[in-house]
Amino acid sequence: WGPGHNDPGWSSFKTPAQYQVDLNNFGLVGLRDHSAPGTWVPCVSCLHPIFDQEFPVKHEFGVLMGKKSAQNKERQELLRDLPFSHNATDLNVMIQFIGSCETLVTDSYHAMYWGLLMGRKILVIPTTTKFLDFKYKVPITRFDSFKTDLKKAVKYDGLLEECRAINQDFATKVFDYLN
Repeated sequence: WGPGHNDPGWSSFKTPAQYQVDLNNFGLVGLRDHSAPGTWVPCVSCLHPIFDQEFPVKHEFGVLMGKKSAQNKERQELLRDLPFSHNATDLNVMIQFIGSCETLVTDSYHAMYWGLLMGRKILVIPTTTKFLDFKYKVPITRFDSFKTDLKKAVKYDGLLEECRAINQDFATKVFDYLN
């Protein structure tokens, strides 16, 4: 489990939130937030073998919505003629969709993370502070204007390997600490 800040409310979270717990009370802490005190440990889901697969690109861009956005009728109508999916589906289906997009636009933290692991270009529509403190910055957009921002999308090479190495190193530290 990689805890981190998660303050909702766009108007109030222009910067990462402060923690409500003193991290010094713990012997070893791994956090998903890069600027936080302690050790940056991205989500352990990077170790899943599904990310070792290759996925052919079928769409110039696609939109993967979080659960709340997927239930929004206006957004469904806005995206009706575009490749889109949501994060309340089967992991394999979601990863195949992400892999099929050259550029992914999403308001789902894990879709952002997994798209980056897969070497896809990413734009985010943040819903909480958790999007603001990933080690590698991703441009922000909105559902009603993302098409004009597609050229701003970013990708990072070698992220899957980096995240896996960090998780494996942290696991060693955890086992050493427990022993």
